Amino acid sequence: MSRMRPRRRRTVLILGAAASLAVADNTVCSGTGMDWYVDLVGETPCTTYQQLRQICNSQFTVGVMDPNTPPDFCTDQVSACCCNSIAFALSMLCLNCQQNIGNGTGYDAGTGAYQDYLNGTDSGTGTSCANPQWYQLPTDIQTAVCNEKIKIDDDIYTNGWTDGAWFYIYTRDTILKDAIVANNNTFTKCASTTVNATSAASGPGSSTGSSATTTTVRAGGCRLRMGSRSRGRTRRRFFLFFVFCVLFSCRIHACVLYTFV
Repeated sequence: MSRMRPRRRRTVLILGAAASLAVADNTVCSGTGMDWYVDLVGETPCTTYQQLRQICNSQFTVGVMDPNTPPDFCTDQVSACCCNSIAFALSMLCLNCQQNIGNGTGYDAGTGAYQDYLNGTDSGTGTSCANPQWYQLPTDIQTAVCNEKIKIDDDIYTNGWTDGAWFYIYTRDTILKDAIVANNNTFTKCASTTVNATSAASGPGSSTGSSATTTTVRAGGCRLRMGSRSRGRTRRRFFLFFVFCVLFSCRIHACVLYTFV
């Protein structure tokens, strides 16, 4: 019996540590109020925000967002990832994710909240952001976002108010409206997250190569078969060759030309 007790204590400690880790995951939304974002993007806004911040600070993790906005601050020494209106908008969406807003009006930010977020303090005296970006990410950070396949909706790039305020309902309704208009193709800042309608149309069952439908043209003893996908220039070239064949070769042998694209 004395040998079993230490094993039990270790088991309890392991289970306790696992429970602590689960509680510490602040990227999980509370309630269903932000399901619209998860359905559109495939992850919570806190996860998107964390991924963006981790480009500049690999140790960054989302904490508990402060309902007294701004919900977070841009305090990283390499601040290019958070020193912009895109990161601030994501932090506000993350705040609404953590709060059980249900079908309510959510949390807005008052005048000056964005500036406080950039300053790294709610006193407005910080100096975290020397060159804040409006409605865009720095070029190198945008490249990193695309390389990491981080999905940031197009409307997040244009989201923001010059007086530093922010409004949840307007942001939500704009994103959902534009997603319907664009048939959910609203992640076009990166080629890796843009829906390519042309490639989607050419799936299994689409005809290629010699399976193309052909058109047969007859003249004398010769015939020319042209694939339905042949471009105009290719058809004209083969047609001239066919005419040459008719004029000079038909009495000797039949000519059959096949063109496929």
